[in-house]
Amino acid sequence: MQASEADGQDPRRVIELAMSTRASYCHVVPSLLAAWNADAFCAEALGTGACALRLCTSGGEALHLPVARGFHAARGSATRLLNIYGVSEAGALRCPPGYACCAGLDVQQGVA
Repeated sequence: MQASEADGQDPRRVIELAMSTRASYCHVVPSLLAAWNADAFCAEALGTGACALRLCTSGGEALHLPVARGFHAARGSATRLLNIYGVSEAGALRCPPGYACCAGLDVQQGVA
């Protein structure tokens, strides 16, 4: 699934598209993850299993710990979150629940 530019600006529409296509992968910027966390419809859809996402990559801007935690609170272990923000966004870091990056690096210290 690839959202149009207009659909990509609407957090609810992106979730609706993901649900209707049973998408299992998405790549989003952290600000969209934050919008999903803040929107009751999106958070419920992510949390109920109505959304089939299994892998979500996040890049383009820093992924802050509260955003990653909010996403994991909704999805639990159902979706792997990978933070690909960093030097030329070439190195993917697995984000275990409660963390915005791996290997003990804390994004709040400016390391993503």
